[in-house]
Amino acid sequence: MEPEMERHLQRCSRKQLVLLVQELALRHPDLLTEMAAFLEQQEGAIEDNDEIKSQTEDGDDWTGDEDALITFSSNPQPVLPSLDLEAYAKRLEGYGARVKQKRELQSIRSDLKAFLQEAEERANCRDYENALDLYALVLDERLTEHDATLIPIFDKAIDEVLPALQALLDEASSNIRLNSANSFTPLFTAEMRQIWLKRLFALWLKRLDTRSVTEDMPEMMLDIAWADDIVLLRRFVHEELQQLRQGGPSNIVDFKRQYRTRALERFLKELPFS
Repeated sequence: MEPEMERHLQRCSRKQLVLLVQELALRHPDLLTEMAAFLEQQEGAIEDNDEIKSQTEDGDDWTGDEDALITFSSNPQPVLPSLDLEAYAKRLEGYGARVKQKRELQSIRSDLKAFLQEAEERANCRDYENALDLYALVLDERLTEHDATLIPIFDKAIDEVLPALQALLDEASSNIRLNSANSFTPLFTAEMRQIWLKRLFALWLKRLDTRSVTEDMPEMMLDIAWADDIVLLRRFVHEELQQLRQGGPSNIVDFKRQYRTRALERFLKELPFS
């Protein structure tokens, strides 16, 4: 084994190694037979060793957990149709015109729900990149939306898919893959991860203004952020607090500004020191 690849493997967490083996099994189904035979040999060797067998039965030497269990499937993933992101973006942009034409809002809700369902289906089929792109289109459209009728429709739809999106982002931020050059690369590059952190932070601020926000988005940001990203998150918070404080004192109590300031200060305290 090449030294560089060996160093990559030594740095991998248990979860990353599990994901890597699953990826290899999907790419090379013939390896399943060899891996199964190898595991059977290892199990036989352990059973022949009375001391190891005793420790296993007594539970003295087991440090694994359910997340470390590896499952293989010889069934290939379904082939999904190609994705035309430009067409999907125009589909979202068309909502504004449909509202102005007095069309029923229920059709927009149904279309947005179908949009997000496709993103979830692609994630379930391990089409992570396209799933993330679809979610990004919806979140970015919400960030630029100014129609008072459409904003709550987007917010409700996003709230419903936040758990699925959080799971996808968490997996993407910790997933590594074997590329065509036989080296390991993260599914999320540092640049992609920081773009998503910026997107989530901006959406969180939008939701703070409606006072309907939960703690899901701050938790999501902390889940996907690596140690190097903490400085970025701190900068986001400090810049926003600085803008809020530049408004200066006022005889009129600005409850929106107070609410946002307190939420930002709480989030700042939750950020670990990098």
